[in-house]
Amino acid sequence: MADFFKRFGDDNIIELVNNLTATSFTNLECCSTELQSRLRPLTTYLLKLRLQQYLWLTGDKWNTTQWINHYIHLRLQRHPPCMFVVGGSSNRNNHDSEQWLKSCEYIDCSTTHTGETKEDGGTHLPPNELSVARDACAITRHPETHTLYVSGGWDGETCHSSIESLTSTSREWVVSAQQTLIEPRCFHAAVYDREHGHLLMGGSSNLFQGAVVSRTMEQHLHTTSPGSASSPRLITDMLHKRAGHLASLNPLTRDIVVCGGYGGETVYHDTVEVLCLNNGMDSAFQALPTMSTKKTGAGGGFGPGGCMWVCGGSTNGSDGLTRVERLDLRMKKWETMAPLTQGRGYCSAAWSADGRLYCAGGSVLRENQMLHNGTLHTFNVQETWDTIEVFDPRKGGEWVVLGRNLMVERADLCLTSRLTTSRVAVDAILRRENPVVDVWQSRRMRTLST
Repeated sequence: MADFFKRFGDDNIIELVNNLTATSFTNLECCSTELQSRLRPLTTYLLKLRLQQYLWLTGDKWNTTQWINHYIHLRLQRHPPCMFVVGGSSNRNNHDSEQWLKSCEYIDCSTTHTGETKEDGGTHLPPNELSVARDACAITRHPETHTLYVSGGWDGETCHSSIESLTSTSREWVVSAQQTLIEPRCFHAAVYDREHGHLLMGGSSNLFQGAVVSRTMEQHLHTTSPGSASSPRLITDMLHKRAGHLASLNPLTRDIVVCGGYGGETVYHDTVEVLCLNNGMDSAFQALPTMSTKKTGAGGGFGPGGCMWVCGGSTNGSDGLTRVERLDLRMKKWETMAPLTQGRGYCSAAWSADGRLYCAGGSVLRENQMLHNGTLHTFNVQETWDTIEVFDPRKGGEWVVLGRNLMVERADLCLTSRLTTSRVAVDAILRRENPVVDVWQSRRMRTLST
């Protein structure tokens, strides 16, 4: 077991304890001597961090295997943590088919390198291309198997209803012959819950103003068992019609928070709503405090501290925001954070397995003029970014632009962490005499008194 924890750096240990801590960091019943010795010099830092955040106690319906599969990541296979980039477009104003992207690429979090990475003499390659171009699609990850699911999207001519998946050990995308969307969607959002499966929210019939915008939530229960496929169904509605919105699931509290988006008829949202899956699918979305400004095409999600982060976005479909804000669900209050280095509309942002927030791509529309036959014509030109920036909440401060860019300029892209687990490491923890389930029997959120 000592060898297992030696694979983690101090940042990883902090992240680990930050997500599964009991009241005393160094006296966990399931701590090995090795882990306790690693935690002692970090205790002051961890306690300070805890005063600013939630105290999470794990458990409710989560067994040991589920917890391990959720938090153990690429380091267990001696790969660096990677962010994964899928789909998008290089220029929506250019109808050339090459602008609509099928390609995938990695962002290597350890070396700030994109694309191909090498480790231990081997080659770690991005998966093969998607089956079709998918601009403004949605991506989510199964919390136990870490299979990725990409749904919907736009290819320049039509809106897709197909879903394709990528397992944690494969480079080949597989299009599901059994599961298709009830409503073809682009600019929708998706999450994956351990009990209710793949949930898709909102979206539109195309990328442009005048599109039909949805407020429905659609459920898919993906299975690998022969003959056990289940049909998708519409299960509830959001409070508002939304496209280009952001949705994220807190795996601890099982709250789905939905932010912003475009509602049709030139309506841009600053509204926010929440659905708690612990209350069952018969419950309804509830309104939360609005964001500081109306926005669509923002990126973000729930971070390690239990807050919902929202990065960038566009107030009118043309501009790009540098604003970053987060919602503390305990206080139901938005807080402005350090801004991005450049305005990013229709970007994507996600938390990596190493506890940092990445924001990539995006676009803005710039006004341009051209003289033709003595007449001055004014038109908009889309500028699309290939830059990546990162924010580490443990260090505070500012966003830092990575030294390497995306291999392709992308807007309307998907960004996520691609996680895998080592079966050997998981089995080693499960064989322990005093497994983690002995300590954490319920997963509740508690506010520390000051």
